[in-house]
Amino acid sequence: RCRSIPAVTEPLALMAIAVVFLCALITAQAPPSSLDELAYHLAVPWTWVMEHRAVDLPLISHSYFPLGIESADLPLLAILGQMGGGIASHFLHLGAALAATALLFRLARGNALAVAAIVTTPALALIAGWSLVDWPLIGICAALVLALEDHDVATISIAIAAGMLTKYTFILFAII
Repeated sequence: RCRSIPAVTEPLALMAIAVVFLCALITAQAPPSSLDELAYHLAVPWTWVMEHRAVDLPLISHSYFPLGIESADLPLLAILGQMGGGIASHFLHLGAALAATALLFRLARGNALAVAAIVTTPALALIAGWSLVDWPLIGICAALVLALEDHDVATISIAIAAGMLTKYTFILFAII
């Protein structure tokens, strides 16, 4: 019997997605070490925790962004400190990557190959366990497209606001 291509690729696509998240789970357990995490994404909230308020950091442009997703790291950094908070932030962002993947499955109507094409993209797969904004941004974009399909004005508004709080380049995604 000849099997159809989707029947053969479905398990392989699911395994590829699982491998990405297994590697992300391992990566999330390491302290922050990437330049972007240390110089921007965790440095600004950590400084705010140390100062007990939001402060102006003229040499770090990220201190002028609303810091939507990084603000979620504030309680973790305040409670667990610099090292423990950084690792906890990794798990927070890993959760965002899992949520984004769930939204991608919904957007792709269960097509695991389409989801695997996005999830296993090296630029995303590598950072799945890091405290960066790309995974949350993908999830927000997927939520926006789903809301547009459903003509859900409230969710469209919320997705656009969340996207703008997450990364300034979201404007391009919203326009598209």
